[in-house]
Amino acid sequence: MQRSRTALSIWLASLAISAAAVALASATYQRNLVWKDPVAIWTDTVSKSPLKARSHYNLANVLAEAGRLDDAMKHNLETVRLAPRYPNAYFNIAAIHHVTGDLDQALTWYKRALELDPASVKGHNNLGYLYQTLGMLDEALAEYETALSIDPRMVKAYVNRGRIYRDQGRLDEAMAEYRKALRVKPDFPPAHYAMGDALLRKGKAAEAAERFAEALRLNPGLAEAYLGMAGAYRDLGRFEEAARMRRMALELDPGLAGAEPY
Repeated sequence: MQRSRTALSIWLASLAISAAAVALASATYQRNLVWKDPVAIWTDTVSKSPLKARSHYNLANVLAEAGRLDDAMKHNLETVRLAPRYPNAYFNIAAIHHVTGDLDQALTWYKRALELDPASVKGHNNLGYLYQTLGMLDEALAEYETALSIDPRMVKAYVNRGRIYRDQGRLDEAMAEYRKALRVKPDFPPAHYAMGDALLRKGKAAEAAERFAEALRLNPGLAEAYLGMAGAYRDLGRFEEAARMRRMALELDPGLAGAEPY
């Protein structure tokens, strides 16, 4: 009888250890699932530290990267409620308004961000682009100049400034800006595309095609470069290839249906 009781005790202990191991393995598996997903990581962090502004800010960033802009906005707003002097959150709020087309709110929040952090290169560049969108070109150029005075390696500011010159018909000045961008970052697809666009406007279709091809080599998903290539092929008399490039552009971005290469 004693031997039977001992065997039973060992068996029960073994069963308890096995159950604990299973529970631990399950918890570890669930935790691993969480730590593979940045949104889950920061959602978990916020749930445990709801009064930490940085946790809300980091969650907002990964939500924005996941395309969940409404949720990102909520956590950016919570960040500035908890920490009213958190300029990056103000910038993110402005950028979301900018992307979603609420330009008045974007302008307000960009200015608030820059009041808190006047040395924000990204803030000045984005405010410049917003002014450019609104047709306030002098204000846009001033912001790009400020951005570049802070960081001469801000390639987006060169390209954006070049596009203003392009739209004003100042193609040589535009191309000078694109060259500056490419000296800083030779593998920057928007600069190659913009150079191709300027060359096409100058009637240099073959050179333009080379630039569009380089932009597409660096970023095969750049729909505008396919449309530009269509324009270059059209001017070179390669109409079937032009039509194919246009179809590829529209497959990537149906919103280009009404657009024409220069």
